[in-house]
Amino acid sequence: MQYLKVLKFLEQQPLIREDGDFDPHHFPSIWQKIKNNYKFNKIIRIVGTNGKGSTGRYLAHFLHTQGHKTGHFSSPHLFEYNERFWINGKNVE
Repeated sequence: MQYLKVLKFLEQQPLIREDGDFDPHHFPSIWQKIKNNYKFNKIIRIVGTNGKGSTGRYLAHFLHTQGHKTGHFSSPHLFEYNERFWINGKNVE
């Protein structure tokens, strides 16, 4: 439903300014008008060379024990393929 509202709004917006120039400063004002139509999940991305998997799983487990809904993806797996996907305290089946 929200998608249709956003699509209708965007269809009413001009692709270019009336003077024919592209205006990148126009996009923040559009975003201010439509941002309440979206709900974004909070995502933590862990980058680096070593320790990403264990750090991510520790963080996901900690947040889960604090009552948050969590998911964690890690690659490669250690023992079984399904351990790559961890949702709310359990490996997926």
